[in-house]
Amino acid sequence: MNYRISVGWLLSVLALTVQVAAAQTTTSGKQRYNSLQQALFASGQLSGSSGPRNVNWIDGGNRFSYIADQNTIKSLSPKDQQESLIFDGSQLRFPGTSKPFTYEEFQWSKDSKNILFQANFRPVYRRSGISDYYVYSVADKSL
Repeated sequence: MNYRISVGWLLSVLALTVQVAAAQTTTSGKQRYNSLQQALFASGQLSGSSGPRNVNWIDGGNRFSYIADQNTIKSLSPKDQQESLIFDGSQLRFPGTSKPFTYEEFQWSKDSKNILFQANFRPVYRRSGISDYYVYSVADKSL
């Protein structure tokens, strides 16, 4: 009984807060919502863009890397806003083949000098499987 009252009270306060905020007018021209239901239905508009994929802090937190497109990894230094290309797999081939290099996942080494790529995942049973792993050296750009 106490639980139902608490949840009901919380939802009432939340709805009242949204209604009060929606009733206020602004000079910035931003849209205000008249009810909680209207705000919830507009949640797709409120979410914004998803941002860069697979963000990883590297170099002791001085830079972060992200996937720029399907086969490119870049880094950005927040301090000076300098962006650099770390990995461009468009010209790489799987070792010993002419097949273009593709991967499913990647992980940085602790010292940010190497990237471990998981490729060619083959399911075995339920959520288990077999993969090939490749180490990419950032310094000499070799796979």
